[in-house]
Amino acid sequence: MPPASPTTGACRTRLRGAGVGQTRPVDPRRAPNPPSPEVRAAFGAGEVAQLDGGQGTAYGDGAVVLKPVLDVVEAEWLAGVLDRLPESDDLRVIRPVRAASGAWVVDGWAGWRRLEGAPRPWAWRETLDVAERFHALVAAVPRSAALDGTHPWAVGDRVAWGEAEIAVPASLSHAMDRLQAWWRPITLTAQLAHGDLCNNVLFADGAPPAVIDVSPMWRPARYAGAIVVVDAVGWGGASDDAFESFDDEEGFQLLVRATRFRLASAVVLCVDDPARLDVERATYTRVIDLLAASR
Repeated sequence: MPPASPTTGACRTRLRGAGVGQTRPVDPRRAPNPPSPEVRAAFGAGEVAQLDGGQGTAYGDGAVVLKPVLDVVEAEWLAGVLDRLPESDDLRVIRPVRAASGAWVVDGWAGWRRLEGAPRPWAWRETLDVAERFHALVAAVPRSAALDGTHPWAVGDRVAWGEAEIAVPASLSHAMDRLQAWWRPITLTAQLAHGDLCNNVLFADGAPPAVIDVSPMWRPARYAGAIVVVDAVGWGGASDDAFESFDDEEGFQLLVRATRFRLASAVVLCVDDPARLDVERATYTRVIDLLAASR
């Protein structure tokens, strides 16, 4: 889920729903081996090439994109949800491809229909507009236990909302302590939300924007927007103008949670990778400093 950053180490997590001992690389800077011929055949894909952008884990031909999944249970549920979404005149949403067997996941890979367009890196204003459309479209989706995963971003999200605790390494303790000092309870309606929208929206001439690579969580829709602007400020170098839609106390609390989410996820993902954690600390310290200046 976090944006790509310079390569350092490798981290792994167990794939929920996979066989005992089966793991997949989840560090977004490391691409797995290409999908096997059997996986390609299952989803009707021909020869595939690694796709640019994103986490570097996607492969595709002209019609199908193949991506490894972090959590089989979550991935199968999400595919069913997106497959059933109604069409929209002002938004395209990526749709899953069933394997020949009818399954959504084969050997740890899921298939998706390729959409035309290209991202606009760190375009937070346009992405916030798309976020409103997407979350209106999925607002009626009921919650599922499939969202109770244990991958790094699921754990990081629970830490952000005060629902779990993790051991924080010394290099990140000051940053996390600053955020904790600001943290206050808030009550907002939760729904299916996309937890990684920045750079996961495609724009194409003559077509509505397209949402891809849905990272599901059960949180307020506005929280997804807070993650967008925190990422744009931290990784994209956006100014604090990006915080303008979150200048109320509720908005500030969502920005605090979004920053905690990214840092906590990084801790779980690569706790034994100090170089990676230093990059995360520097990135989100800038966000924290701007939040402090806004108080």
